[in-house]
Amino acid sequence: MVASSTTVTATSIGFLPADTHSTLIEVINSMVKDLESHVSRLSSQISDSAYSFDEFSYYLASETGDIE
Repeated sequence: MVASSTTVTATSIGFLPADTHSTLIEVINSMVKDLESHVSRLSSQISDSAYSFDEFSYYLASETGDIE
């Protein structure tokens, strides 16, 4: 039997070498940041689209004489 000096970290799925655990956390954090950026862009596009729809609805109502 050979003793190893590799540090391991306990996780819910078992044991991972410490360097693998850190790398995994970095990858997950990077993915979360990318997703947050993507959601932010989508949110901005949705907001812009909603504003454009409101403007168009107002224009259409004014053209048809449907403004109260």
